[in-house]
Amino acid sequence: MSDTTAFDATTEAAPDPMLRRIADKDAVLEAAFTNAAFDGWSLKTLERSTQEAGLDKMHATRLFPRGTHDLLDWIDDWADRRMLEAVPETTLLRVGIRRRVELLIDARLDVLGPHQEGLRRALLTRGLPHNALGSLRSLWRTADRIWDAVGVDEDQRSLSHYSRRATLAALLVSIMLYWFEDHSPQHVETRAFVRRRLDDVLRLGKRAGSARQILDRLPRLRPRLNTLVERSGFHPVRPGHGPKRPTREV
Repeated sequence: MSDTTAFDATTEAAPDPMLRRIADKDAVLEAAFTNAAFDGWSLKTLERSTQEAGLDKMHATRLFPRGTHDLLDWIDDWADRRMLEAVPETTLLRVGIRRRVELLIDARLDVLGPHQEGLRRALLTRGLPHNALGSLRSLWRTADRIWDAVGVDEDQRSLSHYSRRATLAALLVSIMLYWFEDHSPQHVETRAFVRRRLDDVLRLGKRAGSARQILDRLPRLRPRLNTLVERSGFHPVRPGHGPKRPTREV
């Protein structure tokens, strides 16, 4: 099975051991979104989420041998699969390329929507220097999967193959930073932002060096990320800092 194939790993009795493993990792991650909103992406979050997923600690160690690093890396794989499952190929074939990209990004926002606070804290943790390489790898993989789903026939050795993915990767970063500050119903403001940015990309695409022009904008996103950190009141090296977990009634 290729790395870009979407499949449903959520069935109770997955016949394939790999599908069972994926389903278990998904279950831990989905529990972790809520726990991380209170405790950060910490060992405590991993242990609590493992227990809530009905798995034992030893099995969790096999699933996530690098602990929270692997758990964080799993976020994008999980989101990619959910995104691709939400938009059938038959739907994509009925619309043009720009609309295909928009539908997939919209689906990704739908998938991520319920987990905004947990993902906000994931962004802050993944932005640390020792996590940067894994974050960039995951970002590129997401851009690659979206373009594969869009179905543009191209030579993988061509410059356009890489420039499309680089441009989309930069676009995804700006979308996520905007989304974290968007509290509109159904994130309609972010979706409007997506449409505007796609229009910008199409205009730039008619000129030489469009990917470079998009990528040149990335340093300008740093102030927005800094603002996000300040507003969050969260320090990544202190995973217990942040909103208090509500007391459960006995």
